[in-house]
Amino acid sequence: MKYVIMWKTPITMPEETLARAFKVFDAWYSRQGQSKSLNYHEMLGRVDNSGGFMVVETDDIAALTKEAALFTPYYDCNIFPVMEIANFAQAGREAVEFRASID
Repeated sequence: MKYVIMWKTPITMPEETLARAFKVFDAWYSRQGQSKSLNYHEMLGRVDNSGGFMVVETDDIAALTKEAALFTPYYDCNIFPVMEIANFAQAGREAVEFRASID
């Protein structure tokens, strides 16, 4: 299953905390993450420097939770399960057809 992880850096984060967050990130990034069961497709930072996004694929939700926990002291984080757009559109079409079939 694919997930989009969105993180936001609190604007009130003190410089020393931000420096620590980057140190933790650098250690994590140099190891390509902690879990071998997570496949990172994309990692993007926002140009306004207020956070970023990752696209991750895994069948191991516990590994994803553990990975996210590494950064929760530093960032506000949301994890969204997502699907390919063709599958998403097909589910929507089927829902429309079902609703249309009801008198």
